[in-house]
Amino acid sequence: AQKGAPDNAALVRARIDALRISGDTKAARDLVDKILATGSQPETAYVLAALDLAEKDPPWSVVLSRLRTAAAGEGTASRARAALVVALAQSGDGAEARRELDRLASQPRVHPLLPALRAYLDRIAPAAAAGKDAGAQVAAIDVKSLPGSSTPPSTNAGATPTPPTATP
Repeated sequence: AQKGAPDNAALVRARIDALRISGDTKAARDLVDKILATGSQPETAYVLAALDLAEKDPPWSVVLSRLRTAAAGEGTASRARAALVVALAQSGDGAEARRELDRLASQPRVHPLLPALRAYLDRIAPAAAAGKDAGAQVAAIDVKSLPGSSTPPSTNAGATPTPPTATP
């Protein structure tokens, strides 16, 4: 399909996601120009925000703006809203992360990451409330140790925090 329509926005977004997930952010960034014109579309905004989040020092204002665009346009899917909760928390805005979590909880369909997101915000609350970069200030949460997980927890105490993950 990609050979027939190499500039198709949906295909380019999928390729960027695949490259980001595989760790090749440079190759993913090389494709961004092909979808920038569709940057206001929720799907594109989400893909670009996820790519920005893969950076060592994400541009928080850009990431948050893109995730808000994606969340506003995704309906009840809530993938972007869940990512927005994590991004807000990591950027140090714990209060806004809680408000977004409340919006997520009010959706008609229960989001599968809701308990993990609550636990994550509870864990990082002290750093976020102090306006610190929550990702750099709090020990890791092993989401496998949270209730409802079918795998045993790992022993990575003291590692960088791991926010709940969603299907990309």
